[in-house]
Amino acid sequence: NTSDASAVLAITVDTVAPTMTTNTTGQIASSSDLVAIFSEAIAKGTGDIVIKESGDGTVFETLSILGNNITIGGVDNRTLT
Repeated sequence: NTSDASAVLAITVDTVAPTMTTNTTGQIASSSDLVAIFSEAIAKGTGDIVIKESGDGTVFETLSILGNNITIGGVDNRTLT
């Protein structure tokens, strides 16, 4: 049978997680946004973003990825703010 219904469909699965290429680390004003830019498109899933002190690793704040204060946008949905 050579109909369209019998055509082979090739699917490629991306198994490499996005990496953070740019971020706002160091000392920033408390009124500034934290920004992270990734190597490829990202989307909200589940879990938390944990912000830690750079010196001793203590948790400064934990944010739900589903919170209204977390946005994804920018070029090709690669920016998390």
